[in-house]
Amino acid sequence: MTPQVYQAILHDPFNLFANLSVVLRYTGSIVVVVGLAFSAWGAYSASNAVRLTEHEAVEIGVARWVGDNFEEQLKLPAVQSLLRESRGAARGFRLIMIGTILQAVGAVSLMVA
Repeated sequence: MTPQVYQAILHDPFNLFANLSVVLRYTGSIVVVVGLAFSAWGAYSASNAVRLTEHEAVEIGVARWVGDNFEEQLKLPAVQSLLRESRGAARGFRLIMIGTILQAVGAVSLMVA
């Protein structure tokens, strides 16, 4: 806020119509930042939920009678597909999180400026 806005608020704090645009502008920016924070948190949580380790992929993607050698099981197409999809989904959610954080930084910089 500019010094003139501060002077106007201090001079007549009960003139809501004069101060309403300032209040609405900052309230809207705060709501945007909070919403972006929730989006970033959700993207981070989802990226952790879709991520599979190699052991989890073998456990899900291998029939029980295939064998006991972990390296052989890891090369199976079903296991490789699960790992590829898991990595891609986690990468996508992390990119969403980074974009959301950058938007939040932009919104905060507009509030401060």
